[in-house]
Amino acid sequence: MFNIMIVDIILIKIFVVDALILYFMKGFVMVYINTIVWDFINKVSEEINLSDITILDKFRKTVEDSNDPEEIIDYIIYISEELSSSNASKIAATYGYILAEKYFSNGEKILKDAKKNYLYIFMKSPSTTEIEKATIIKLLKELKEYYRDRNNLKKQILYTRCLAFEESSMGFYEYSVEHFEEMQQLLHMNKQYMEPEDQINWSRMLIFVGDYEKTLELSQNLRDSIKDGVVDKKYIGSILLNVVTVLYRKGDLNGATKILDEIEKEDTNINLLIWRARVCACNKDYERAIELLDELPDSYTKNSLKGEYQSKSRKDVQSLKILEKLYTIRHTFPTISHMFTNIRYSLALSRHGLYDAAEENYKEALAVFESLLKRSPNAEYLKNTKNKLDLCLALLLLGKGEKDQAIEVAINLKQDIESRFGVGNLWANDVNEFLDSVKNDKSN
Repeated sequence: MFNIMIVDIILIKIFVVDALILYFMKGFVMVYINTIVWDFINKVSEEINLSDITILDKFRKTVEDSNDPEEIIDYIIYISEELSSSNASKIAATYGYILAEKYFSNGEKILKDAKKNYLYIFMKSPSTTEIEKATIIKLLKELKEYYRDRNNLKKQILYTRCLAFEESSMGFYEYSVEHFEEMQQLLHMNKQYMEPEDQINWSRMLIFVGDYEKTLELSQNLRDSIKDGVVDKKYIGSILLNVVTVLYRKGDLNGATKILDEIEKEDTNINLLIWRARVCACNKDYERAIELLDELPDSYTKNSLKGEYQSKSRKDVQSLKILEKLYTIRHTFPTISHMFTNIRYSLALSRHGLYDAAEENYKEALAVFESLLKRSPNAEYLKNTKNKLDLCLALLLLGKGEKDQAIEVAINLKQDIESRFGVGNLWANDVNEFLDSVKNDKSN
């Protein structure tokens, strides 16, 4: 009896001590969380719109009255969706996720909610930083694995699809293709078919990694499905544009032109002027290409191509104006567009004898290229980009008076293009022009 009483007393003491430890630990957690929350309130206050003031005031009162970390984090997640300011929503989603991950790493529901909320807020945002995009990829992978462990095929498909699209927007084309392929397998397991929009986007990613045959195969399957009435005819224009891109990249201008004519006959709403302009430029009809581009509203692609064609066809320095303007705002473009702007500007500047500025653009483009190469070492579009960079280098070396080195770079470039696309391919035109100009210069 006495021994039982001693045991009871010891157990009571342990319980009381544990309760006190938990109480004080929760107190320390609340002090820390409150510090972070007030920092969050100060940051959000700088970003909110007038319509958000009531939401933030209500949140302040909740924080002051609450001693429950989970309740506070739940409320941060809630207001991130209610705030009308995009920046304020992103701040709230970030704080909610950070706090949930720190204090509820084993609290499955709230951490999962915080992750989903972060994705919801940031994936619908028109502008996200590289760090934010990397966080999106990380969370999508974690959620995909979470649902895989629970054999939830529907959710696995959802997050695999999101990964494919997010990776494509970051230039991770090879990973994007892998996730489209994984999505196809998951859909098959779930006895579903991939939506036409997803097959079209998958085809685009395959073009970037150079799998032209698979692109044409997917495109033909979709065309057959349209004929059989399984897929809506409204997709025909987008399907055929992927075919045009493949033929254009292979240097088959006649084939590309025929498909463009077919798209027009289908009476789709797709504007083909940019593609018509590209074909004209490949045939060295730059003035006609510029005329076609002038019929289009302003866009990065239009202005970038127009600047390139003007610099080739018109030898006055005024033709550099469009590319110069694009260069000054290039950091507002996605990373890949930024790189292509520098390449086009470098080539144009060299053609006008402005070698110092051309070299600056070449180096900036090369730095971006090298960072993208680490992400996707086998991507076909980067092999094509390397060809353009080598042409930039050849022109720069020639401008510095290093003719022999310039010729060596150009000959190696020509051999690489012909090994990939065949002898006489249109992509060797610029290189051949360069070599001819150097040969004529030597003979003079």
